[in-house]
Amino acid sequence: MERILQKLGQTDGHLGQRILELNPDHAVVQTLIRLYDQDAADARIEQFGRLLYEQALIAEGSKPSDPAGFARRINELLIQSAR
Repeated sequence: MERILQKLGQTDGHLGQRILELNPDHAVVQTLIRLYDQDAADARIEQFGRLLYEQALIAEGSKPSDPAGFARRINELLIQSAR
């Protein structure tokens, strides 16, 4: 809807704040919670949170504001999981 309004020139730059809704029972969210409980300062928490948000953007037809950063985070995750 946001893109349609933008194309029609009906947004005036005020579209509101985006909200990412998460299913607290989803395995990914549960894994993030466990990671946080183990070490709240773990840098992977932010990386995974960004990936979740960027995946949501892609799923709704938008693209991440930093596609190179998105690709880097995916690559880092692949490298970590192969160890």
